[in-house]
Amino acid sequence: MKLKLWLIGLSTLFCSVLFAQGRKGDTTIYVFGYATSFNDSTVVLTSVQPLPGVTLESRTKFLPGREGYSYQLKTYLESREPKVQTCAVFFAKTRARLEKKYVALRNRLKANKKVRLRELGASEFTFAPSVLP
Repeated sequence: MKLKLWLIGLSTLFCSVLFAQGRKGDTTIYVFGYATSFNDSTVVLTSVQPLPGVTLESRTKFLPGREGYSYQLKTYLESREPKVQTCAVFFAKTRARLEKKYVALRNRLKANKKVRLRELGASEFTFAPSVLP
């Protein structure tokens, strides 16, 4: 009887260690930023950039600190032009999936003749690791 409990306990511990190892590894998340001003027709898109060492929240699958990344883009743009910017960050686990979103959004913006699209390359703006509050 003791041997059975011991084996059950050991197998449970082994399974939980394997499960924890599968979730524990940091991954690379890819992001790009979108900014617009409601007083202007200009929309800004950043390039697709990797964020190494970031793991999505386990329950919601959201990017932790995403408001920090939006704020980085907002402060960068407002330092260059004194317009109030509304910013958002798009993210995905794979670069291919995010580039698909990026191309779809860029094509939609280019098709709209009322919007002036401005793209920021990685040499102009790069996201820094966000510090969680």
